Amino acid sequence: MINQSFLKTLNVLYIEDSVATRTQFTMMITKLFNKVVIADDGQEGIEKFIANKNDDFEINLIISDIHMPKMNGIELLKKIREICEDIPFIITTAYTQTELLLQAIKFKATDYIIKPIDMKNLINTVQKVCQDKYHENLKKQTLKDLEQLKDTINEVALVIKTDLKGKIIFTNELFCKVSEYKTNEIIGQRYKMLSHPSTSESVINNLMIEIQKGNTWEGKLQNISKSGESYYISATVIPLYDKYDIDIIEFMWICFLTTQEEEEQNKFKKKVVVNVKETRRINLQSRQTINELQTRLTKYKHFDMIEYALQVEKKRTSKFKSQIKYYEKEVKFDENKLDNMSNEIHQRIHKAKLISKKEKDKKDIAVSELEILTKELDTREADIQVLNVEITNQMNLIEELKASIELKEDQLGL
Repeated sequence: MINQSFLKTLNVLYIEDSVATRTQFTMMITKLFNKVVIADDGQEGIEKFIANKNDDFEINLIISDIHMPKMNGIELLKKIREICEDIPFIITTAYTQTELLLQAIKFKATDYIIKPIDMKNLINTVQKVCQDKYHENLKKQTLKDLEQLKDTINEVALVIKTDLKGKIIFTNELFCKVSEYKTNEIIGQRYKMLSHPSTSESVINNLMIEIQKGNTWEGKLQNISKSGESYYISATVIPLYDKYDIDIIEFMWICFLTTQEEEEQNKFKKKVVVNVKETRRINLQSRQTINELQTRLTKYKHFDMIEYALQVEKKRTSKFKSQIKYYEKEVKFDENKLDNMSNEIHQRIHKAKLISKKEKDKKDIAVSELEILTKELDTREADIQVLNVEITNQMNLIEELKASIELKEDQLGL
C-alpha cells in the first residue's frame, strides 16, 4: 500500500544521462516526493549532493543510472559512501551485469531496478528502503534516549534489579549510599533483607506475584539501613523482557526517597477532606431544618402547638450548635497542625536551598518539589478559610433563628 504522506516527506536526488528518460521520469516523480533534485551525470550528481547537504535541507534518497559519462553510477556510489555511509542508493540499469552489481553491493547499494522502470515497482522499492531507514534511525534515537534516561534515573533514583527468584543482581551507587550497604553485600540477597521488620510479608509476596504476572507494581515501602535507620521509598517495579518481548528475564526497581512526614501529611489531607464533607452535610441538614421550621411556624394556629414546636426546635438547634462547635475545634486543631507542618516544611525548604548550592545538578528537582509543597499548603489554607466562612455563616443563621424564637416567645408572653 502506497503511503503518499510518507513519500511527500522525502527529498530525492535523481541522476540520469538520457534526456528523454530523465524528462519523462522527472514529470512523474516530482508529484510523489517533497523535492526532486536533477543531475545529468555522476559528476553533477555528487556536486549537487554536497551542495544540498545542510541543516535546512537534506537529500533522503538517491536514484541513479549505472551507465553515465564523466562518472558512472558505481563511481558515484563510492564517492557518496565516503560522505554518507547509510543514505539509501537505488541503481537503475538496462542490463543485469553481474560484475557491476557485485561492485554496487560492495559499496552498499540499497537496491537496483531494471529498465524500463515500472513506476509502481519503483514507488514500492523507494517506500520500503526509506521506511526501513526511518525505522532504523528511530530505533537508534530511542536507544540513545533510553541510555540518557537511564543515566538520569541513576542520578536521582535508587535502582536495583532482581532475578526471577527475587535475588538482587544489580544496585546503583545511590541505593548503596542510602541503604549503607556495599554492592557485594547486597548482590545475591533477597529484597527482604532491606525491608523494615514492621513490613508485612504479605506486602512483598503480593508485590512478587503481581510482577511475575507481567504487571507493573507501584507503592510505598519501609526499608531499614545497615545501621538500623528506617527510611521510606516510593517504588515502581517493572518486568523486563528478553529481546523477543516474550519471556520475563528480570525486574527493575526504580525508587524515590519519601518521608514519614509526607505519609502523615497525606493522612491529614484525607482527614481535612472528610471533615469538610461532614461539616457541609451538617450545614445542609441545618438549612433544611430551618426551612422546615419556618414552614411549620406559618401553619401553627394554637398556642400549645407553637410552644411544643419551639421546645423541639430549641433542642435540635442546640444539638446542631454542639456539632458545629465540635467541628470548629477539629478545624482549629487541624489549623495548628497545619501551622506546625508549615513551619517544618519551611525549615526543609531553607535546608533544601542550602543543599542546592552544593548540589547544583539536583537544583531543578528540589525547586519543583518546593513549588508542589507550597501549592499544597496554599490549597489547604484556602480550604480552611472557606470552611471558617461557612461555619461563621451557619452561626449567624442560628443566631438569627434564636433571635426569631425569642421574639416569638416575647410576643406570646412566654
